[in-house]
Amino acid sequence: MNIDYKDLKRGVRCTNCRKLIRVDELFNKRKYLKCHHCKKELNRANIIIQSLEELYLLKGAPFSVKEAEMWTGVSNSAIKRILYKNFKRVGKAKSTKYMSNE
Repeated sequence: MNIDYKDLKRGVRCTNCRKLIRVDELFNKRKYLKCHHCKKELNRANIIIQSLEELYLLKGAPFSVKEAEMWTGVSNSAIKRILYKNFKRVGKAKSTKYMSNE
């Protein structure tokens, strides 16, 4: 049975307990945040990167900045900063998509 990635719960998950992190906890945080559920301190960029890797695997194809923004709930500028550093670009200008470096 295949599940469409559009039917999955979107958001960033804690790397420790795998529970969804509230979007308001992601904003106004610089480098670290604390999981509301397990209280573990997490690197903000790392959990966003992990969420984008999951998006790529679940979708099975490169994704756009808009799709990444909708999936994670993180601001456009923060998503772009992370994508430029950690993902491979495919295409140019408005048709740019991103895929995992691995």
